[in-house]
Amino acid sequence: MFSDLLLFAGLIALSLGLRSFHHPVIFRLGHLGLIGTTYLFGYRTSERHSIGMLLASLWVLFPWIDILGRIRHVQIPSKRTLSSQPAPGARTFPELEELTAEAEEEGFTQTEDLGWRGDDHRQFMRILTHAQKRIQATIHYVESEEAEFFYVTVSSRTEKGDVWNTWNYPFLLSLKPAPTWHFQRVSGDLGLLQILDSHEHWLTKKGVTSKAEIPSEPEAVHVLVEQDAAALVSHNLKCGVLAHGDEGMVRYTLRGCWFLWTQFIRDLIGSR
Repeated sequence: MFSDLLLFAGLIALSLGLRSFHHPVIFRLGHLGLIGTTYLFGYRTSERHSIGMLLASLWVLFPWIDILGRIRHVQIPSKRTLSSQPAPGARTFPELEELTAEAEEEGFTQTEDLGWRGDDHRQFMRILTHAQKRIQATIHYVESEEAEFFYVTVSSRTEKGDVWNTWNYPFLLSLKPAPTWHFQRVSGDLGLLQILDSHEHWLTKKGVTSKAEIPSEPEAVHVLVEQDAAALVSHNLKCGVLAHGDEGMVRYTLRGCWFLWTQFIRDLIGSR
């Protein structure tokens, strides 16, 4: 029995080590290792394959407890009212000024600091624009009871209305993007300039040669961000992920719950 415990501990350590790599194949091997270890634990302790399979299946069944028990009943505002926000302090978000300086050295101009606050949630956005390259960079800081994190988005728009985003957001989307929205997810270890380089290479690869001008006036940027948020909610209402709730609120439908579960599974296996 002691040897089995050492085996399980070694497999778990190996799997977690593999999951620390940012290479998608190695990351997936780490996740498969955790599932396999769970199966092996159930089989070795019960000598029944069915018990091992049951325990391994819990990895994909547990999210439904939170989705149906909590998220299904949560209502969120259909419109986010953004306002100018003071930047988080250096002790709260020390990377902000470093990222801003890095962008400004590349030719970006700081345009606006926006955000919104909920009961237990705060989101801050510093928006910078590069008029010559027609690119917008946004530094996001998210603070909630569950987690605090930041990420960077580099965006371009076409005259036809397509939006191309390269970002290092650490999770998959919780709402379906419109067909005109395109996302490239990159490693969280990349700096702003590396994300910018990846974005420009991606646009070239996709044949995007004509880009629309990016507004640089604070008022226009403010309106554009709110329009994007409203368009996202509207699209998800149309495709059935969201439904109207109380006045001014929306909630996830059963189809939306299924979408969240598939996103969780994709995130769990490291799908990009």
